[in-house]
Order: sequence, then C-alpha cells, then structure tokens
Amino acid sequence: MGRALPLVALALPLAVLLLGPALAVPAAPAQQQEADGNACQPDKLTVYKMVMHTFWSRDRFPKHYPDWRPPAQWSKVIGEYGAGSPT
Repeated sequence: MGRALPLVALALPLAVLLLGPALAVPAAPAQQQEADGNACQPDKLTVYKMVMHTFWSRDRFPKHYPDWRPPAQWSKVIGEYGAGSPT
C-alpha cells in the first residue's frame, strides 16, 4: 500500500495555489499610459519576476528537507490577465 504524504508536505503547495493569485501583481490594462508617457503595446511580451520567501528550512522540517535529491525548483509560469481583447 502507498505511503500517505504528511499534512506538512501538502501545506506549502496548497498555500501557493490558494494564495499565489492573491499575491500576484495584476498586469496593467493594454492601453494604460506608462510613467514615461508611452502607451502599453499589446504585441510586446511582459515579464514579471516573483520572489517567494518561505520558512521551509532543514532546522524546521528535518524529516522533509530534500537532502538526498535536488533542491526544489520552480518552472516558468505563463498567465493572462484581463477579461477580453487587449485592444
């Protein structure tokens, strides 16, 4: 029979899924004026950098800290903001 994951192991991914959208910075509307006076261009790629600080450490979670496998990594995230056409 498979081994069940402890609740602590499920808490971080669940928190990211639930709180991630609330913590994300929404994109500006496509035609909003930027600080330098230029209008946003919907055909240009917008890139955001998100830094996540956690309390996950070897001291706090000695049984769950990945000592024998590669450290946890994040993949690239692609998203869209808005409720319609950008024009």
